[in-house]
Amino acid sequence: MRANENNLSVEYIPMVFVADHVLNGGRNGAMAAFAAHKLRTDEMKAFVTTTPSGRDDDVIQLSYLIRENEQGRLTYIVSQDLFTDHVRSGLISAELLDSRLLSFAFLADSREVINYCHTSRRRSSGVVMSQSW
Repeated sequence: MRANENNLSVEYIPMVFVADHVLNGGRNGAMAAFAAHKLRTDEMKAFVTTTPSGRDDDVIQLSYLIRENEQGRLTYIVSQDLFTDHVRSGLISAELLDSRLLSFAFLADSREVINYCHTSRRRSSGVVMSQSW
């Protein structure tokens, strides 16, 4: 995934966390996400991590975020979820989450997304990420 941040070209490696039943459809296949087949392609397999059904996938994502950042690898979560329940429970600090959570909006008729500060909902420093899909 390419991004333009402060006029510098940077590249991020996406990691998609998805519940197993959303990817594989569950017992009868009816629970599969729309276009889940796109996540099962050879191109995407390296970026997709399935989480066991019935487990809180937020905990797995946030634990990954904490571990990667503690090991010096800057890691971000792109989500509309504010994870406030996990801040309240003490799983993650508000400070780390505020610095690593990117909310987003899709631009109409475009393959670009704009991230914005989730705490105040104002646009951040102009990071525009382009992803072709």
